[in-house]
Amino acid sequence: MKQRRDRGRASTRVGFFSLAWLALGAAAACGNDDTSGGPKIVIAGSATQPHFGGSAGTGSTIPSGSGAAGAPGSGPEAGSGVGGAPGGSGAAGSTSIGGDPGSSSGGSAGTADGGSAGAAGADGTPPLLPGTGVGTLGRSCAGPSDCAVGLTCITPKHLVLAGAAPPHGLCSAPCTSNDECTQRSPDSLCMPFGADGDGSYCVEGCSFGPTGGAAKCHGRRDFACNPALLEPSADICNGIEDCAQGELCIDGFCNAVSPGCLPSCRGDLDCAPGLYCDQSFLTGTCTPKKPTGKRLGEPCTVPLAQEPEEPDECIGFCQADGTSGRAGHCAATCGLARECAWDPASGKFDGVCFYSSVLTTDGEVGDFGFCTPACGCSDGCKDQTLACSLLSGSPLDSQNFNGPGLCFTSDPSSPDMCGAGGTSASGAGGFGGAL
Repeated sequence: MKQRRDRGRASTRVGFFSLAWLALGAAAACGNDDTSGGPKIVIAGSATQPHFGGSAGTGSTIPSGSGAAGAPGSGPEAGSGVGGAPGGSGAAGSTSIGGDPGSSSGGSAGTADGGSAGAAGADGTPPLLPGTGVGTLGRSCAGPSDCAVGLTCITPKHLVLAGAAPPHGLCSAPCTSNDECTQRSPDSLCMPFGADGDGSYCVEGCSFGPTGGAAKCHGRRDFACNPALLEPSADICNGIEDCAQGELCIDGFCNAVSPGCLPSCRGDLDCAPGLYCDQSFLTGTCTPKKPTGKRLGEPCTVPLAQEPEEPDECIGFCQADGTSGRAGHCAATCGLARECAWDPASGKFDGVCFYSSVLTTDGEVGDFGFCTPACGCSDGCKDQTLACSLLSGSPLDSQNFNGPGLCFTSDPSSPDMCGAGGTSASGAGGFGGAL
């Protein structure tokens, strides 16, 4: 579990077992005796009739800070050269990108106005350099000229997010608290990507649900508005019904969920050459190690609570079928209405993000969701409770998807594509313009 201190309160990163109870639904009790592990996320009403819709809007961006970068430091030899920690306060009040003296993460410290990043280290990894452009927090980038002053470009090859890189790059900045990030963009978060709060970087904030047409996370298809941090309260709970909206009952206490725009790669096509999409639970970054295992929708066995969450049998993760037992099916998190689970062998997507969760029952395009398997017939769903149906009567594009239909909860009153019981999935029609 990853924690950090901020404003005197402990914030914990949302992780694999933090959401493990959600399959119990609104009547869930915290601290249940179920010995099986894994993310048991309830798909609240979305499999039979997804009720979120609308295409992504254009939105607007918020200017970042304007502090100038300080002069380069003059300390000892750089370490790995993946960039330095923040320097001091810049001339205009914002924090510049700097380096630590001779540390493994970059070059030496600079002046009071902020130090520059260290030189490349022994492994040849380039440093994180101060931004010189106009790209705001959360934008994609290929280099410092794509990001505003006060930010840096974590390029698609910078392995600084717990040993992984962001898909298509990320304009961000190192941080130790939310306050450092809100100086650059209101409502932003300091996200601890590494263990024990290491590798923390500013990410754009977001909120679940309708936005009035504004695009979430800059409309990026490789990022999603995901649950990011949990902040526990003193309010005791026995289930989610005892907590306020937007809170979860975990270990007997209500926890506020802070969403953030986090990496959500759809597959290896979103990663730089030589890197691979990590589709394990709420990860979505690009890693040097190629994930292996079963594809989306295939049967799997959920790990026990005392067992490591990864690796499991799936390329993504094993999602439990119910509140007890260890039977499950391979799943992947994603941004609602986005393509997901790209298959490199066929060069097509194995699904579309249409399953919502208890956090996103009124979800909008780009919100946290789960990948819905594509199919040709119901037996392709590999789950007897699901049937293959066309989305609003229209097939998916055969050039981009591995099947014209999607696997939704079976409805005997509505025929599926192969003549057995199915569902029309008519409630998902609002997503048509987003694909």
